Amino acid sequence: MRNLGPQWEHHRLAVQGLRHTTLLGALVIPVALVMEWSLQHLGFGDANLARAATRIGGMFALMVVAYAYVRWRGHALRHPELLGTLLMWIVGVMGGLCSVDTGGFESPYNMAVVPILVLWVLAMPGGARAALAPMLGGFACYELVLFGLGPAVGRPGYAIALTMFQVLSIFVLVIFSERVHRWRTRATIASTTDALTGLLNRGYLYQRTELLIARRRRRPTPLALILFDLDHFKRINDQHGHAAGDAVLRHVSALTLEHTRSEDLCARMGGEEFLIVLDDCDPESAMHVASRLRERVEASAVLAGSTPLQVTLSAGVAICPAEQDLDLDHLMHEADQALYRSKHAGRNQVQFATG
Repeated sequence: MRNLGPQWEHHRLAVQGLRHTTLLGALVIPVALVMEWSLQHLGFGDANLARAATRIGGMFALMVVAYAYVRWRGHALRHPELLGTLLMWIVGVMGGLCSVDTGGFESPYNMAVVPILVLWVLAMPGGARAALAPMLGGFACYELVLFGLGPAVGRPGYAIALTMFQVLSIFVLVIFSERVHRWRTRATIASTTDALTGLLNRGYLYQRTELLIARRRRRPTPLALILFDLDHFKRINDQHGHAAGDAVLRHVSALTLEHTRSEDLCARMGGEEFLIVLDDCDPESAMHVASRLRERVEASAVLAGSTPLQVTLSAGVAICPAEQDLDLDHLMHEADQALYRSKHAGRNQVQFATG
């Protein structure tokens, strides 16, 4: 997964949504046990509270374990939606068992199916494609348990009408989830990326770097910054126009992504200045990345109409060792000073911060 704003935010939202839904499930399920007891004493089901407690207690334990796992290992989940889908299927089975003992198709639990799916749509990103499997699968599990183990349907027309209402609600929710997904995507792109280059914007880069700082407290690793800008960029704008300058910025941004790892943070800081944050990167590797990028930019050309434009860059590299607390402002200052030396030494080169 390329570590850009929209993709990373989608993963973060999926993990966050999964954490919230499992926590909500863990909080609501004890209420379901009270509801089960109340319904059975009002005449629904067989009043077997011990069996109800065992069944609902198992669902509570599942939600607690799932929440704990997502809470502590969510960042390592490559596909949190798959775990969420599995949980929704299990919830469908358990919900069906609850309905079996409380009136079958006439159980009040039937009316809880749609609200649960609404909460899922609001919590999880991904749109219709991500919503279909957990929602339809969970509902199918619920209905199969109800049809297979439930009591004989006393009012077939009511059961059919209720099932049609639930299916229609699911498809409406799928359409709604797609609209929510598109809105989230537009909002995420606008708030995390630079509109011209597609790199992270300055504000979002600082947010992501704060997360790196917090993670380094748990697992110290060396962190490197590469700060670079394009040499004589103003001359390109003046002689060839801003459209040519924009093409150069997009070209250099593409090369930057090409020569960095998926987990590296690449941002346009403003104008022709760029920053790369490389976590778990030693000085030699950071200098290698910067030098390779400089050589690649120098060797390539950007067409401004029919005129090829040669571009070079100057860069400064600074590193924070694993054993040292990270002060981002200080590290940025060191990288900026190294960039300043590159400029004054003749441009088109990389300098390492002397500290």
